Amino acid sequence: MSEFLKDHGIAIISLSVAIVALLLNKKNSKLNSYNQQGNYIVFFQKEGKIRRWLYGPQFSVKINNSIMSEVILFDYSLKIKPLLGGIYRAHLFDDINNEHYIGTIKTFPVIRPYKNRSKFSNKYAHQDMISFSTSPIYSYFSVNGKFINDEHYYEKRLCRYHRYIQITDYCGNTEVWFASFSLFLSNVKEDGDWKKCKENIRFKYYRFDDFNIVSPREIPPNLNATLQFNKDLSTISGIENEMGESERFIEQGYDKTNSELQLYEMKKYKSFLDNLHDYI
Repeated sequence: MSEFLKDHGIAIISLSVAIVALLLNKKNSKLNSYNQQGNYIVFFQKEGKIRRWLYGPQFSVKINNSIMSEVILFDYSLKIKPLLGGIYRAHLFDDINNEHYIGTIKTFPVIRPYKNRSKFSNKYAHQDMISFSTSPIYSYFSVNGKFINDEHYYEKRLCRYHRYIQITDYCGNTEVWFASFSLFLSNVKEDGDWKKCKENIRFKYYRFDDFNIVSPREIPPNLNATLQFNKDLSTISGIENEMGESERFIEQGYDKTNSELQLYEMKKYKSFLDNLHDYI
């Protein structure tokens, strides 16, 4: 044994030093990953049937702006994946045509019932994956198609939903993204991937469509179109008659209405970012 240590002692010591240095470098590399400015992708992901059965849906939507409104389960989850840096905090909020604010929005609990023992995770910052869950979402826009007198129901309806997404990295840099999607409701069999509604909903079929996620990087290529767009929600929906029908929606359908709503959302998003820059 002594002969072995005499012959290979230097090599063993060098190997031990190299292993310790490698472990320290890996730990420092993980810690340094939290000091990089965050870069992210935000996306909707269709939930699998097994996951929904085990954990339930993360989102649901109201088809009317009433607390008693029927609810449809959302088939997707909203996720954030860091490409660089990490996510210190992220939350959703609603700010389109929200005229009734109740108090202020909190991003962290003000009172903690336990001693704060938070520490860096034993992994790289960009290995995190954030997903959200929330109470039922109300639409900021809805429009009805033709009313069928004999059956006392609307032929079609379009509901539009949105959320702002605030993302902050570990360096304190904050980005605000915008996500939206549409719910199509119909009492007429349509082409495409439609699902059957529950019996308590006054429509037979539904589908989620026109998913839209934008970040500040989408402002430049859409700037001219956004500045030239001057329609408000009442113009997009059109004048409703005494039956609550929108002749404009009946004439132009889902796709045209969605296109105008995307431009409207981009205009509101740009205005929000401008105000954010002025006041923060």
